[in-house]
Amino acid sequence: MPTNAAISLPPSPFGIFASAVDQANSNPAGDEIVAKFEVTLAARGISIVDGKKIKVAKAGVYNFQFTLQLYNLAASIIPFTFFLAKNGVPEPGTRRMTEYAGSEANVFHVIHAQLELNVNDSVELKWICSDVTAALFSYPAAGTLPTMPSAYVTVSMVSG
Repeated sequence: MPTNAAISLPPSPFGIFASAVDQANSNPAGDEIVAKFEVTLAARGISIVDGKKIKVAKAGVYNFQFTLQLYNLAASIIPFTFFLAKNGVPEPGTRRMTEYAGSEANVFHVIHAQLELNVNDSVELKWICSDVTAALFSYPAAGTLPTMPSAYVTVSMVSG
């Protein structure tokens, strides 16, 4: 009778990255801004290049989960557009939009996407907003509350 023996599998690539800085809308004319991820919280086989590009060391299908802290000083409704670029090229089907009114309002926005990547491919999160008061906003630790990053992403391989 067979027994249930433990199967040893190689560890899957993963990465957890964040940004501890505010990311202001430096291109209010509608040009793309690349989100920054300067803090590596944990990673194996996935890295950040130039503080912005998420680079994989193994081919496969990857799941990306972004959480962004949006900030709006305008009293009017402003739109935010987000999309992923693979190796600098906008990836079809990854565009997401949201809009909200501000007057110092801030909300978090979540983006999920899956991409098939080759060895050394890189992914960037890009955003566009026409209002100069828009930003990805971070908060420092306060009392027992931990810091809140302006941008946070977890990346995991789902098939390889």
